[in-house]
Amino acid sequence: ELGEDRAQTSGQQVGVIFGDHDYVFLILDPRRGWLPAPDPTFRERQLAPPMHLTLSVEDHAALPATQSDSSNAMGAGSAHNRRPQVLLMSSGEATPFTLQFDAPGSSSRFILRVDNLGHVLMQRVGLQ
Repeated sequence: ELGEDRAQTSGQQVGVIFGDHDYVFLILDPRRGWLPAPDPTFRERQLAPPMHLTLSVEDHAALPATQSDSSNAMGAGSAHNRRPQVLLMSSGEATPFTLQFDAPGSSSRFILRVDNLGHVLMQRVGLQ
């Protein structure tokens, strides 16, 4: 939701790259392409082990970003001009996606769903 708010209030397009264990927000610069967001609120985030992310975009499983796109490769400007997997538009629209947060051995997982209108739903799902 914070990324959507940033896109709408700044009028900038926001993108997100997800790795298996991390994610980073990007801002579209009309001249330079996709750049890491300068605001520290949107800096690269590493998830604590053994937390794992699984992304589906428009109901299709998405490959995690490669080392050249994400994961330990995002820091220090390496996300420059990488194409985001998810777009959060200044109009309030978004790439529909589902992001699953889980950890081996955990009794539950969290699922974040965003539809094309930018509506966000977070669920906690118990595992059997």
